Amino acid sequence: MMHARKRMGRGGGAWCGELAAHSPEGEGRVKAARRGSSRKKQLSHQAHQNGWSGERQSLVADSSRGNADLCKRVMVVVDASQESKLALKWALSHVVQPMDVLTLLHVQPPPYLRLSYSSHGSFFNAKAVEEVRRKNEVAGWELANQFKTLVATCRPDVEVEILVVEGDKGPTIVAQAKKLEVSILVIGQRKPSVLWRLLKKKKDSLAEYCINNSDCLTLAVRKKSRRLGGYLINSQWQKNFWLLA
Repeated sequence: MMHARKRMGRGGGAWCGELAAHSPEGEGRVKAARRGSSRKKQLSHQAHQNGWSGERQSLVADSSRGNADLCKRVMVVVDASQESKLALKWALSHVVQPMDVLTLLHVQPPPYLRLSYSSHGSFFNAKAVEEVRRKNEVAGWELANQFKTLVATCRPDVEVEILVVEGDKGPTIVAQAKKLEVSILVIGQRKPSVLWRLLKKKKDSLAEYCINNSDCLTLAVRKKSRRLGGYLINSQWQKNFWLLA
């Protein structure tokens, strides 16, 4: 399995994102929260009581009190889609705080090529597989670095880590989020097509898979529409929540 990581140190500059105010009640809950399942249960309760507003208050509280031990890790899944870029921009303005660590995860699919039964054919195809894998890795790093540049431009105060991994996308995302003890996972979500709606009962989308299988809070983000504006946010507790900001 291809597995590579790169980190970029903290930069200077003012934070251009927005901070949400949090209530004393919400802050009290956050003090009792811990990473992993206990944190997820706490966020679940608050989200149920207060909707997205209350959920967001808890998300920003960890890193707004100035304690380095309470900074969180936010993971954003990046690929070549516009939905991925939108999800990153949304995370930078709504979730990521100055003391947080931002992980940009790009998952490369395995280069599936059918191997020949002959020894010569098998050798040839094995070489072809490695060549495809090498090209995919280079392309993956180039793509991830484009997103890193976007972060550096908008949020130079955020520490960024790039992760390029090969594997089946859904399970790989979930596994990496668990391995790195991610607090919040953000993924772009496409508007479902008519065909997808007909087949929905048979298979979850990538975003739905991550929401249903991740241990951490997972947020799927997409644009509401050009005419209406805003975002639609999906999580384990909120479906198609319309956020105008």
